[in-house]
Amino acid sequence: MTARSLSVAVQVELKMVDYSKIYDVVCDTHKGYQSARGSPGYQFCRAYGERLREQGPRHLDVGCGQGFAVELMRGPEFNKTSFGVDVSPRMIQVASERLRPEFFRLIEDAKIPFPDNHFDIVTCFDVLEHLDEQDAIALTEEITRSMAPDGVAVMSISLRPSISVDIFGDNLHRTVKSADWWKSIIEFDEVELTPSGGTMVGWIVG
Repeated sequence: MTARSLSVAVQVELKMVDYSKIYDVVCDTHKGYQSARGSPGYQFCRAYGERLREQGPRHLDVGCGQGFAVELMRGPEFNKTSFGVDVSPRMIQVASERLRPEFFRLIEDAKIPFPDNHFDIVTCFDVLEHLDEQDAIALTEEITRSMAPDGVAVMSISLRPSISVDIFGDNLHRTVKSADWWKSIIEFDEVELTPSGGTMVGWIVG
């Protein structure tokens, strides 16, 4: 069963309260989340810039953190109409203060707060491994729901444990699986591994 074809019987909701508490703390305590240099979204958008520039203008970054990918995609290098969503109110607050509040929205009730088939590009960088398995599947459902029929979604997923633990003592990477496992639950059209083999990048192409 793939993330595109989940039946109503097995669709589940994200456990938002736990994640929001975890990443409110991470926002203020993990320096890697506080700069473009430490932002996976910023770095991956630069790495795949040529392909992303070819897509339409509407972009959504899921798990946007402090908004560095949104800032880049709205800038002169890409000129996209970019928005970011995150489960952490603190991340959204910081991103809104850095840029503009209308660029960012909070994920509530397990839903991305945008219409169906809306975005030409949906990015989700180093987010899915931070969720429990069923929640990663549910979020992928939301990503594909919000993607335009002729759009693209690109997701990077770490395949290794994090070096950090959360406020409950659990590894920040809650789902550490092989690339083959991720491909078995998400119907990617293209998949590649980074040179180190520690991260996979998957594309869904409308």
